[in-house]
Amino acid sequence: MRNWIIISIALVVIGIGGIAAAVLLNPLRRSETDIRGWLLHQAPLGSSRQEVMVLVARRGWKFHPEYRGRFINKSVPVGGFGAELGTYLGVRDVKVDAYWKFSGSDNLDDVYVNKWKEGF
Repeated sequence: MRNWIIISIALVVIGIGGIAAAVLLNPLRRSETDIRGWLLHQAPLGSSRQEVMVLVARRGWKFHPEYRGRFINKSVPVGGFGAELGTYLGVRDVKVDAYWKFSGSDNLDDVYVNKWKEGF
């Protein structure tokens, strides 16, 4: 009987630890700046458009051809594409998008990250 109680407690602790690790290790929960750094680690500035498209496909992110984030310096970036990186549960669902901007020679010039919540 005592072993059963110890095993049960151990399973609960492992379960809670697993859930906590999944939440804490989710890169989408980081700040927009930290997510941008994480993306640049995977596809540094100067990467080709094709290399970034392969990254988006490999990660299974949903591709979209336009910019969907906040206006940056009162303008919308052009010359690139975006992707929906995913959603995580906060007080409300938080969606994370990224937009990769390319230079005239089709090399990665900048990355913008946008977190947003639907509804009010």
